[in-house]
Amino acid sequence: MFKILAGKEYEDKTNSLFQVNKFLWKFTLLETCIIIALVIGYLRLKDTVDVTVELPSKIYLDNGTKIKRGINWANKEFFQVWGRGLVHEVSSFSSDDINRKMALIVKMMRPSVALKKDDDIAKYTKAIINNKIKQNFSVLKEKVIDISKSEKQMIYNGISKQTVGNQKLKPKECKYVFTLKIFNNGVVYVEDFGTNCI
Repeated sequence: MFKILAGKEYEDKTNSLFQVNKFLWKFTLLETCIIIALVIGYLRLKDTVDVTVELPSKIYLDNGTKIKRGINWANKEFFQVWGRGLVHEVSSFSSDDINRKMALIVKMMRPSVALKKDDDIAKYTKAIINNKIKQNFSVLKEKVIDISKSEKQMIYNGISKQTVGNQKLKPKECKYVFTLKIFNNGVVYVEDFGTNCI
């Protein structure tokens, strides 16, 4: 049932409600100040945060391509940018510039991976230099194999037109394979590289 308060009891209850109301107003005012300070801090922080995404010197993709990238992940299009850039850079070569082109691949490998691939790359470049091989490679088909959010294997099938010394060889179908991985430091590494063109 309802209880009707009067006199001292009524005054005490009213004072108690005024005290609670006063506290709630102060608390609401404090929360509003905190929210305003956080919004100002966020707007200032947003203007000072720079995100650097390293990309190849040439990008062989359509203008409508949307690249999405996190610290240790990226979408398929990001890996395609790197894969196409690498295949265009290293697949067409001559005996004069093969060392520079292979140095790009080695530079993009982690040191532990580069040491394992060092002999294979040395044999590959030596065969090209000794035989005075010149190659033009045209990509016909690209395949992306999803290993994880941070790692993809890029396979480029195409036609290789080679000259060995002064002799032109018959064009042949071959492929280039790159395995690319993003680590927690945000850097893209070549985890593996191979071709059956030579």
